Amino acid sequence: MYLRLPPAAVVRLAAVTGPAVAGLVALATGAAQAGAPLCGSDSALFAPAGQALAGGHLSAVYADPANQGGPLELLWAHLSTVRTAGCLAAPRSQWLFLLLAVAVTLAAVAVFRSVTRAVFGPAGDGALPVWQQVTARAAADVAGCVFAAAVLPLVFRYGHPADVLIPLAWLAAARAAATGRTLTAGLLVGAATGWETWALLGVSVLLLTPGSCAGTGAPRSRRRAVGAGTAAAAGVAACWYLPFALSGRFAMGSMSWPMWPHTLVGTLTGGYEETWTLRLLQAVVAAGAGAAICARLRGTPCAVWSGPLTVIVVRLFTDPTFYRYYWAIPATLAVAAAGATLTTAITAVVTRHAGGGQAANPGTGRWSLVAALTGCVAAVAGVAVMHGRIAPGAYGPLTLALAGLVLLAAAGAGTRWLGPQ
Repeated sequence: MYLRLPPAAVVRLAAVTGPAVAGLVALATGAAQAGAPLCGSDSALFAPAGQALAGGHLSAVYADPANQGGPLELLWAHLSTVRTAGCLAAPRSQWLFLLLAVAVTLAAVAVFRSVTRAVFGPAGDGALPVWQQVTARAAADVAGCVFAAAVLPLVFRYGHPADVLIPLAWLAAARAAATGRTLTAGLLVGAATGWETWALLGVSVLLLTPGSCAGTGAPRSRRRAVGAGTAAAAGVAACWYLPFALSGRFAMGSMSWPMWPHTLVGTLTGGYEETWTLRLLQAVVAAGAGAAICARLRGTPCAVWSGPLTVIVVRLFTDPTFYRYYWAIPATLAVAAAGATLTTAITAVVTRHAGGGQAANPGTGRWSLVAALTGCVAAVAGVAVMHGRIAPGAYGPLTLALAGLVLLAAAGAGTRWLGPQ
């Protein structure tokens, strides 16, 4: 005798089981990390500035040019870590550490589910058969478990939660823009700049905004929406940093970065220092590349993650330095991409073999599988670097760039079988 659950009960069960499992994984991995000293963490640099911010001493927050963290990252460091005599920083409270790990993991699962639902069109998966809804949720939940087990703990260790929270905000903004909520997308991008300023590169996802039917002023309406979203992002970003600029010495723009010899920029320039002027040029190139991909793939399921991934691949490929924790950014996006493309592949394969007609956005099985596997390889490589298994040497940035480009090429080739959402 078998227990048969109503379809609605199956969907509700899938809705709560995955986040619960991912939360348990975050607890387990967080417990393993909570007692370890944070050697090499930038939290020791950010914590004093965060303390000054919490005390209302705005003029002292950005007096040191080396402090490039946003206000939210500074407060995170102040609240979650303390200085020690040995490794300079340690978790302030194991319970707080675990709580933050679980909270970020649950947020990641929610974002990953939104990305996997995007493969079924703007309306999501609510009107689809139960097995497709469960497949989308299960793929996102597995991605969340991988995120919690492999990416998140090391981000905490290096003291840069922004490197997972910003890509998650980009994915949420891309999904909002793709469904016509461009102002919401702009506000999400602007809010993410509170973690670090480079989050503003995410404005490129606003070009995912759909237009009206041809001949009814679609380009004009899209331009207005994108303009409003961009203004919203810039306005929120200004709100984060303008109070510090007006309160006293604001030395963030005085920072210069040494060019590592094995990076592309270091190789071409011979190892000079990079200033904020070159950073702005780098930002224009990265955001422009992401905007081009978003405009090209607009209306396709892969556009939600392809745009953000393009931005970060170009940014890292043109960066003068390459620290281990940088890999957390493409790893987070690659995990989301793998979950989404595997959802598409499974849907296409099952529908084809079942003979039940066409699934939503069908015919992308092989390209989705290639994209998913490439995304998994990129994620594994990034995690391996973060764990110290692979040294980020001469081929680190090149490997990352090639993985991202292959991923995008596979997704772009698959778009000829995809109709607009």
